[in-house]
Amino acid sequence: MLADLAELPEKPDEDIYLFELEGLRVLLPDDTPLGVVERVEDDPTEVWTIRTGEGAEVLFPAAEEFILEASPEEGFVRIDPPEGLLEIYLGGE
Repeated sequence: MLADLAELPEKPDEDIYLFELEGLRVLLPDDTPLGVVERVEDDPTEVWTIRTGEGAEVLFPAAEEFILEASPEEGFVRIDPPEGLLEIYLGGE
């Protein structure tokens, strides 16, 4: 079901609609760019598909403890992925 953006309920400033994440740059804690949020799914849990600059796909479990900062206004999210996650998708990169 699609909704008109004007019909969405008001949200607190710190909240973000899931669709607002798509297209945001993804940064690691030290500001190293990881890629861009390509897709967001939330059934049964929220998972972001992040596409790296090299074209690799990273499936990121978007649990609150792994998200350090999200700023759609500035066009980025900063994440601290669980240990070993990036090695699974990126190997030795």
